Amino acid sequence: GAIAHQWKQPVNAVGLIAQGLLDSYDYDELDREELAQSVKKIMQQAEFMAHTIDDFRNFYKPSRAKEAFDVQKACAQVVTLISPQISKHNIQIELEGQEGLTAIGYPSEFKQVILNILNNAKDALVANHIQDPAITIAITLMADRSEIVVVLGDNAGGIPEKLLPEKIFNPFTSTKGDEGTGIGLSLARTIIEEKMNGQLRARNSDQGALFEIKLPLYEGDR
Repeated sequence: GAIAHQWKQPVNAVGLIAQGLLDSYDYDELDREELAQSVKKIMQQAEFMAHTIDDFRNFYKPSRAKEAFDVQKACAQVVTLISPQISKHNIQIELEGQEGLTAIGYPSEFKQVILNILNNAKDALVANHIQDPAITIAITLMADRSEIVVVLGDNAGGIPEKLLPEKIFNPFTSTKGDEGTGIGLSLARTIIEEKMNGQLRARNSDQGALFEIKLPLYEGDR
C-alpha cells in the first residue's frame, strides 16, 4: 500500500508526459529538444520509483548485527515512508529532535517499532474521526546523557485504562477488535527491551496515547 501511494504521482506524471508527446506530434510541434526534455523527465520519474523500491527493500531487511545508528534519522526515514498514508487522512505529523543522538542496536528493527506505533496512531485517529488529527515524535537526551528518549504521541483519545500500563504489550491484546493481531506491540517491546537493552512504556496524555522509548546513548569508544 505504501509503495502504491509513493508510485501514484510519478506514474501519473509519466502518463501526462506521454500524452503531451502525442499531442505535440499530432500538431506537428514535436522537435528533438522537446523530445529530449520529455525523456529526461520520464527518466527522473523512473529513477524516483526505483529508489522507492530500494528504500522499501532496505527498510524491511532485518539487521544482521548490532550497529550504531542516528535515532532521529531513523525516525525521519519512517516518517518519509509512511507520509503518503498519513497525508491521505489529513493527519499532521511533526518530528522534533536533534540529529547526532546515536544508539547501538538493530536499526531496521527499531524502524519497524516506530512504524508499528505510527500505524496504530493513524488507525486510531481515523477510527475515532478526530478533527485536526495529529501525531508527534519528540527525541530528547536525558539530562545525565545516559539515554535517548523518543516519545510518540497522538490526539486520538488514548488507550483504554484497563490495558495500561502492561496489558497493552501482552501477546494477542489489541485495541482494534477483529482487525488487530495483538502481536505488534508485543514484538516492539521484545525488540526494544530484549534486543536493544532499552525500555518501551505506554501511558495516556490529556489528548491521546503516548509511547516512550528509552535507548542507551552510544558515544563510541570514548
